[in-house]
Amino acid sequence: MSSSKRINRGKDMAKKVEPVCKMEVDEKDAVNFCANLVKLNERDEIIINPDCSTSYPGIFAAGDVTNAYGKRIVIASGEGAKAALAVRQYILNLRKWDKGHHNKIKTVKGI
Repeated sequence: MSSSKRINRGKDMAKKVEPVCKMEVDEKDAVNFCANLVKLNERDEIIINPDCSTSYPGIFAAGDVTNAYGKRIVIASGEGAKAALAVRQYILNLRKWDKGHHNKIKTVKGI
């Protein structure tokens, strides 16, 4: 885990976060790191929803490792942009949840 600093209404706050991006050149490595968490199809591609989310909350995938139609750079680029927007929304939704559960966020001074 790593620590992430964010500014919220004038207060420095930190929250433990997991990495949100993983990029691989070798498709097999990209699938192997999460194969036990997400659903795969018969071709060992990660099954994604229209927003690039997977069967495991918080894991998003794009590109040739997914079941998206068309294995072309331009399609993978568009899927990557779509995944980035979906990740952003996922994080915003987590923040909304945190507001009701603020004890999970520690105030950090002097960072």
